[in-house]
Amino acid sequence: MVGEEDEDGVSAEAEVLGMAPTAAGAQQIGEPEVEYALELAVTLPDGSTEQVQHTCPVPWEKVPGFGQRIPVTVSAGDPQTLTVQWGDLGSLSEAGRASGEAAQAGDAEAAERAYGAVEGDDPPS
Repeated sequence: MVGEEDEDGVSAEAEVLGMAPTAAGAQQIGEPEVEYALELAVTLPDGSTEQVQHTCPVPWEKVPGFGQRIPVTVSAGDPQTLTVQWGDLGSLSEAGRASGEAAQAGDAEAAERAYGAVEGDDPPS
């Protein structure tokens, strides 16, 4: 839950503004996790937003999309220090299945939300 504190920091949400494999990650072909450089807009529990550059291994089944909101734990003393909570994020297979079911039911908005789109988001231009 956003704003919940534990020994590691405060839970928050981050929007993916940009991402790319690092030079090391580009060499990790076929690996279950690839190192990415992420550009994130972290929404802190007080409502403020902090732009953060974060490098971490990303499970191939959980690679986020641009604009997707992902769960993070932010250091209470330094919002630039965070951990992405990959275990709290659904897999691409789960998202694909949910999106397909919503599309078959004629619910385009639910199909978009299955991949992390949020109501009110503008499509990329």
